This record gives sequence, structure tokens and C-alpha cells, in this order.
Amino acid sequence: MKRFILTTAMTVALAVPAAANDQLAMSLGVEPGEYTLSELVQLQTAMEEGDQKKIDFIMAGGGTTVPESAVSPAQIQLATELNVDPANFSYAELVQLRQARLTGDIQEEGFILSGENDIISTQSFVSPGQAQIAASLGLDPTEYTLAELASIAAEREDSE
Repeated sequence: MKRFILTTAMTVALAVPAAANDQLAMSLGVEPGEYTLSELVQLQTAMEEGDQKKIDFIMAGGGTTVPESAVSPAQIQLATELNVDPANFSYAELVQLRQARLTGDIQEEGFILSGENDIISTQSFVSPGQAQIAASLGLDPTEYTLAELASIAAEREDSE
């Protein structure tokens, strides 16, 4: 009996997010299951703003490039509050953006919205492990992620 109750509870818990997505989709006048939650949020924002170009873009399949699983519900909620695309910002960036808006720091807000911080953070930090693997491969560590370097090293090892 306990197993049945647990299985039923798990089934309901898994169905609730899907039902919420379907409900949001229907409220926007699109087919349930056709768009990710992130795309639905973007579509809702675009419709509220009357941004027909963005609506057309999303409906043509050009919504997010980030897998839905990479965007947390908290990130979506905060991005919606800030009226930005959750797929374009990390949770930390969204928190910084909210703080910049609360304090009226227009410069910081512009910097975060520009995406320049993404370029700086990926180019300026190289872990010791990343540097060591890149050096052994004769590659520039700023050009590759640690995962990419490890993959290249494994491929070279397999080919030898």
C-alpha cells in the first residue's frame, strides 16, 4: 500500500510542472508541449510588450538556445521579474542585475545587460588544471574549457 501511495505521489509530482507548462501555453494561445518553459516565459513577455518581432522569432522556433534544464525555476522567476530572457543570464547575474536596479546603478545594469561580463569571465580565468592540460597539448588554455581540453587529451591518447 505504501509503495502504491509513493508511486502515485511521484507521478502527480512529475505531472504538475507539465500541467503548469500546458496551462501557460494554452493561456498564450499556443499548443501545449510545443515550447519549453523558458520559451513560454519569453513569449509571454514579448506579448505583454507587444514585441511582434520577438513573438514571430520564438514561434518560428528561434527561442532559447540553452536547454530548458539549464535554466532553473528560480532563474526564470527572477528573470521574469526583471523582464529579461532567463536563458541569457546566470542566476548570479540576475541577482546582480536586480541589485543594480534597486540601487539605481545604471552603469552596472548596462554592463550586465551588455553581456560584456561573460566575455571577461571566460577569458580571464584559467584554472591550474586547465593550464597544465593545455600546456601538455600545446594549446592556449583561454581558447578551451577544461572539459574540451580533457576531451582533446583523451582523443590524442586513444589515437596513440
